[in-house]
Amino acid sequence: WAPTKWWVDVLRDEGAGLHEKLVWFWHGHLTSSIGKTSHAAMLSQHERFRRLARGNFRDLLREITTDVAMLHWLDGSGSDAASPNENHARELFELFALGRGAYDERDVREAATAMAGWWADAETLEVGFDAGAGPRRATRVFGRRCRDVDDVVDAACDHPACAPHVAGR
Repeated sequence: WAPTKWWVDVLRDEGAGLHEKLVWFWHGHLTSSIGKTSHAAMLSQHERFRRLARGNFRDLLREITTDVAMLHWLDGSGSDAASPNENHARELFELFALGRGAYDERDVREAATAMAGWWADAETLEVGFDAGAGPRRATRVFGRRCRDVDDVVDAACDHPACAPHVAGR
């Protein structure tokens, strides 16, 4: 795949610098795969990493949580608050923000409910929110009131385990 070869060539360049290394880091840390989405969605995600690589982690996490490729990869697209898919919330906590042991199953269930309602089209790269499938009530994640993705991301980023987990990666 041509974009992959291009990126490897960029990374091999001694002058690539910190920005390119951060793009590589975020691509590996906030991981997804072509296995469940389109090439266009993966390229869009890569461009997001390029744009946000040196910025605020909270902003990056907020954007990646509603990214087309990530919504497909973690089964967040089409999740309904009445019966939410917990995969997206679990990976947000375990892999991306906090690490194992920093959350419990109740936090995952409540976060999944608050994050429900998003859909993504991997061909058109459209992402949207369906209020009818979204949360009908606030949930409690880490003792905080959460109504949506932004609240869940804030709860994760403000958790005492977040900075040590991300820095340790």
